[in-house]
Amino acid sequence: MDHTGFDGPQLRLPGLTDADLARWPVWDFPYASSVDVVGVEPVTLFRLSGVGAGVPPPREVRRALFMALRRLACRKSMRLRETAFTFFWSADEDGGLLGLGPMPQGCLISIQRRLERVGAAPAGQGLSEGMAALWRYDHRYVIEYGDPEDAGTTYVDGRGRSGTELTIWRRAAVTAEEADLPARYGKLRR
Repeated sequence: MDHTGFDGPQLRLPGLTDADLARWPVWDFPYASSVDVVGVEPVTLFRLSGVGAGVPPPREVRRALFMALRRLACRKSMRLRETAFTFFWSADEDGGLLGLGPMPQGCLISIQRRLERVGAAPAGQGLSEGMAALWRYDHRYVIEYGDPEDAGTTYVDGRGRSGTELTIWRRAAVTAEEADLPARYGKLRR
């Protein structure tokens, strides 16, 4: 298994040395490499109007979230910085619904401020049932769930995306119900 947690040819990005690669995070996955099994979680909900059914969150929402996570990763408080939680999404004819998984109150307040600046309105508490897992914050790292073929790779969130310059780690996600397994996320080893 290489430095990305991916079983396959080692990913080599231009300009990276072996010392750079040694600092990259390594996760242990309980079931399959770069796959998280996501269960139903309690979430804090935010409503976004003007989003159609099946549409991903708007770019400004993605940027607001990523900027909040970038700040969180730099916090002095280890309790806030070294935490893990998931972001969920669903969109229907009434608009989009963003769900933030359980997290420390300080994280929630910081993220909520950024979301409200881009027009997301608090919508109370609920469950992630029926929502897709989109992103995860895991002890200073941002993970994006998506295409299984991309699982185990990274990209930089540059100008063509949200412009945050964060390194985004890709994983696949399956629901605990689909997999008929208990919910388990990759565990950060280093």
